[in-house]
Amino acid sequence: MSESIKAGINYINLASALLLTGVMYMWYPMQRIFVTLFAVTYLIEIFTDKKFKHVKVDKSIYLYVAMTVFFLLAFVYKPFEQTSNYFYPVLERRISLVAFAVICLLGVNKYYKLSYFLNIIVISAVLAIFYIIYRVGIGNFIHQPNRFELFNETRIEHIGTHMSFNLYMNMGIIGMWYMLRNKWKSINTVVKILYFLAAVLFFIVLSKSDGRSGLFIGLIILFGLILYEVFRLNKKLGVIAIVIVPLLFSFMIMNNRRMENTILYDDNPTQKESFEEKIRNVLAKEPRLFIWESAWNIYTQKPILGHGISDGQSFFETELLKNEDDEYRYYRETIKDRLLYTEPHSQFLQTLLEFGIGGIILLLFIYFYPLTLVDKNRKWMMILILILFLNQSIFDVFLTSQFSLIFGMTLMLMLKTTDDLHLNETSICGG
Repeated sequence: MSESIKAGINYINLASALLLTGVMYMWYPMQRIFVTLFAVTYLIEIFTDKKFKHVKVDKSIYLYVAMTVFFLLAFVYKPFEQTSNYFYPVLERRISLVAFAVICLLGVNKYYKLSYFLNIIVISAVLAIFYIIYRVGIGNFIHQPNRFELFNETRIEHIGTHMSFNLYMNMGIIGMWYMLRNKWKSINTVVKILYFLAAVLFFIVLSKSDGRSGLFIGLIILFGLILYEVFRLNKKLGVIAIVIVPLLFSFMIMNNRRMENTILYDDNPTQKESFEEKIRNVLAKEPRLFIWESAWNIYTQKPILGHGISDGQSFFETELLKNEDDEYRYYRETIKDRLLYTEPHSQFLQTLLEFGIGGIILLLFIYFYPLTLVDKNRKWMMILILILFLNQSIFDVFLTSQFSLIFGMTLMLMLKTTDDLHLNETSICGG
């Protein structure tokens, strides 16, 4: 086969990977064509590039084995489960784990550059925001007082959940920081301004989101980066920033509408509350609490080994119906035709429920071991992304849901793409 044909296949695979990266926060039906294109072109590449001849067995193999074992545990438990009705629907959502274990083992082609993917994340998130505004109607968005409620409803209908989109925007913020930090001098001033405007836009959307964890972790990362860069610039300014930044963080969090819980139907949203009262009220109206309690009740019945993916889900659904509140009952009855099953809204609880203590140890290994594999230039970015993933795993099912695609793609980008963003010049703070 000629080199030009091989290169053409490589470029098509790169394009499909970029497109998939650009839609990985959307509902799965919108991803399907890009998943298929990426999978087909990668399979072709395996043979045209003879990837199997270039496999390097090093310490990263432990990660890929762990990801594969985590997937295969479902089959190990299956013969001992009482039910099987949830087995394949639950298993389907974690296929990305074993797929990206294979991809990371075999590697990607030489045209994959980290900056391409980081920029795609930023551009796609910005375009999605403007598309949502377009679907709302520019006039409605400008003139309606409930513009952000309309925005969030339209995002759910046409794009995806707040958990996935907020995660994606936060990844975009981290990516912009990394690019600016490493290539400050060579990035055009106009591009720097556009990055700044994109970051402001992301935080506006995060602050008006129908979720809280995205804004909370986004602000933690933002202020953490500010402290880090200020310290690098001047340690005295850094000491001052240590005092000012947490105050700004507290002010923004406690004055956020979602943190005040007015979206959760506060009976008296104008009433002034103390910090402790706000926290208690937020927790009292947290819709996840009874879901978490239901999952925990089922887990404690088999705390060492867990129930397996089908029994765990089946018993959890039964427990949910026993404990459901009015909000969840309305949610279940409203979308019952679209709801295959309800997840525990926590990856840690989901894993305990399914595979017990051994499963949670394996899960933590999959999360933390990449820190030992990533290039030192990307270490801080990997840490920040891990913080995002851990936060996501507290409040939603991450590794074993539609988010497994985001995890797999991110792992591939961090471990396997060419780093065209080496820290080889003066950065933002002159380091």
